[in-house]
Amino acid sequence: MQRTPKHIVLEGIDGSGKDTQADLLCESLDNLGIDFIKITQRESSNFLNVVINKFLASKQEQSDNFNRTLGLLCLAAHTYNSNIIKSSLARGQWVIEVRNYCSTVAYGDESFIPIIERFLEDKDLCKPDLTVFLDIHPAEALFRIQDRNKTIEHYEHLEILLVVRRNYQRLITKYGRLLSRDFLTIQYEGADTIHKTIMGRLEAYG
Repeated sequence: MQRTPKHIVLEGIDGSGKDTQADLLCESLDNLGIDFIKITQRESSNFLNVVINKFLASKQEQSDNFNRTLGLLCLAAHTYNSNIIKSSLARGQWVIEVRNYCSTVAYGDESFIPIIERFLEDKDLCKPDLTVFLDIHPAEALFRIQDRNKTIEHYEHLEILLVVRRNYQRLITKYGRLLSRDFLTIQYEGADTIHKTIMGRLEAYG
């Protein structure tokens, strides 16, 4: 695998295995002696991510205003993270990120696309080299969430996740090249198999 640093984003609905794949990818890079950083909303101490996590934990009723506020907070957080990503890539570090601009649109609506287009015209912002969409049926995703004895959060309901999954699928078809240099959609088929597919794509880069 080439040592040129890459920016890899893992996308998908809640319960699709993003964090698991991020951890497996980091482990493989570590075994190869490749330096990397991992960026996730839940683990970040970035003040914007702290606000987002508190907002999600609130008991506010979902509405258009709720989704739009959350979307704008996420866009701000992604923009903030771009500075970290750019600096890391310049230092030769790979960047493994859980969720990026795609999730902002998938969990919100396409009205964010013009905003994201303007963001991506800014050369200081980073377009991922590879975005991996982990496609799983929402019923299976909810089973995985409940199997981990995880508290059900705001968006973790079947009717919502069905819509979000469709949004992801439409988004990739219509705007994929805008949001990422390369896209890889993987149907859920077990963590190890998915990881091998991702590593295969990375190795194909040369």
